[in-house]
Amino acid sequence: MAAHAAATAAEALVREQAGEAAARRAAKAEAERAAQEGARREEARARWATKAKEADQRWKVLRVRSAVDGREVCAIPAGRTWRVEQLKAAIEAAEGTPAKQQRLLRDGHLLKDDEEVRAVWAHGEEVALVRIDDSWLSFLDDVGDGLVSLGDLDEELRGDREVVLTAVRGRGLELRHASSIVRADREVVIEAVRCDGDA
Repeated sequence: MAAHAAATAAEALVREQAGEAAARRAAKAEAERAAQEGARREEARARWATKAKEADQRWKVLRVRSAVDGREVCAIPAGRTWRVEQLKAAIEAAEGTPAKQQRLLRDGHLLKDDEEVRAVWAHGEEVALVRIDDSWLSFLDDVGDGLVSLGDLDEELRGDREVVLTAVRGRGLELRHASSIVRADREVVIEAVRCDGDA
């Protein structure tokens, strides 16, 4: 009887130890699954954060304000790789001012059509809109078409960068009539030479 009781007790102890071992293995497996799930969630959060950051870098809302009274004209979700000419087209679609009548300023600096919008982002999220009247646009068209020569204009207009640029893009030699300050402008000279190598 004593031997049987001892064997039964030993058997029970073995079963108990086996059960504890199984429980430890199950707990370890569960902990590993939880750790893996936590790692997957963390990886998913990191991917989402990266995509959100990339999206924020690709697009940003630019607020367009009137240069006259500071009133907000519209808000444009602008792409990072956009150029100013694309921004003007978006403004035209949003509030109606034709792109050719728009002049966009950042901190008083006139933005060129071929500038990238990311240059605006570096200085904030606003640009100022100046609307050019039809008579000025008509005058610029005449200058660009050669109907008006810089040589026939007064000193103030011959020193106007926009007027001179318009002229030399059609006739490079017009540069000789520009004021000395504008003739020293690198972009103006490049445009004149591009049109006429003798400029």
